[in-house]
Amino acid sequence: EFCLRENPFYNPGAIKLVEKTLSAQLAAVNNPHSALLDPIVGMLSKTPENMPSVEEVAASFHMSSRTLNRRLRDIGTSYSDIVTDVRKKLAIEKLNAEHLSVQEVARSLGYSDTSNFCKAFRGWTGYSPSGYRDKFAEKTLSV
Repeated sequence: EFCLRENPFYNPGAIKLVEKTLSAQLAAVNNPHSALLDPIVGMLSKTPENMPSVEEVAASFHMSSRTLNRRLRDIGTSYSDIVTDVRKKLAIEKLNAEHLSVQEVARSLGYSDTSNFCKAFRGWTGYSPSGYRDKFAEKTLSV
């Protein structure tokens, strides 16, 4: 009989929010890739101008760098691959923000020398940073 009474605290919006949050957490638990990679990517994205070392990241997970490297290898990646992916993603985002110069983007990603950033960016995308920006700007103008 108690269960049949109407609940004055019933909130369908809150129930949907809880279901969404729990589904996301369950997906992370069931996916070892995201359970390990997402926190690392988040950590690296916070301070791209001063990327933490593999030892610092491993310590934040309460493990040795050797264990972290082994776990990353088991899921088909490495710490240096993750750093490269984060830098590439952030570089593209920052270059799309037209108010930043190539030198400012390079510095914000921890490159002391702009030419090293330009070489890395060309390796990632096949374009120089300014060439990529020109190509991106052309796409937005033609849309």
